[in-house]
Amino acid sequence: MDRPAPHSLRLIDDLLEFGDLKVWSVLATIFGDFAPGEGAVLPGPFLSGLTGRLGIRIEAQRVALHRLRKDGWVDVARRGRVSHYSLSAKARRETAAVQSRVFDAAVARPAQCRLIITAPGETAPPAKGAIAIAPGTWLTTAPPQAVRNGITSEIAIATLPPWARDQAMAPGIQADYTRLHALLMPQIDRPALTAADQITLRILILHRWRRLVLSHRRTAAHLMGPDWVGNHCRARVQALLADLPRPEIPD
Repeated sequence: MDRPAPHSLRLIDDLLEFGDLKVWSVLATIFGDFAPGEGAVLPGPFLSGLTGRLGIRIEAQRVALHRLRKDGWVDVARRGRVSHYSLSAKARRETAAVQSRVFDAAVARPAQCRLIITAPGETAPPAKGAIAIAPGTWLTTAPPQAVRNGITSEIAIATLPPWARDQAMAPGIQADYTRLHALLMPQIDRPALTAADQITLRILILHRWRRLVLSHRRTAAHLMGPDWVGNHCRARVQALLADLPRPEIPD
């Protein structure tokens, strides 16, 4: 039997080691990918098969599912001896709210932002999504009419200095985008991968991407500029997800 190319095998290991794998978060990734809509369910054995490939023990999954049920994020129904899990209405709303950030192949990036100076001692954001880069000094991509009680000036995002971008998005997060992009750039020999390997890669790629893109506010990505590595990472992730299809979910 053909086995994956060395890079493909290393990629699975590298993605497993990219950061901690919190079981509840992995489950959120799986539900958001495989069963985000109303009426979509994942049978317990199928779910265990997916997480088991990531080295997650059934006991750990059981604890995580209990936590998600207690938090009102997952519903469960019995069909015979098999438990079937689905997202609650609350979880479906929260999942839908971020699906574009996670799954869109490209997102609009504004060319301009607004520098806002607020009154001395004012700490509340002067616009939705505004990011403080210094005391009383904010950046936002909100429209002018959305800015409250501040002095504003239009600035080309491409002219922002590195220190301002570092205030908008932590350098460690920027470095993780660069690292993930570098990991995913080599070609994957999909025909040589087993079906199990393909599913494992899909989950790991999506999970690392999802955790990264949701670790900061949308405005921060806007302020990184058009040549930001996160934009290139997004394109690569979506290309790989298109090439690594979801498996069929059993009844």
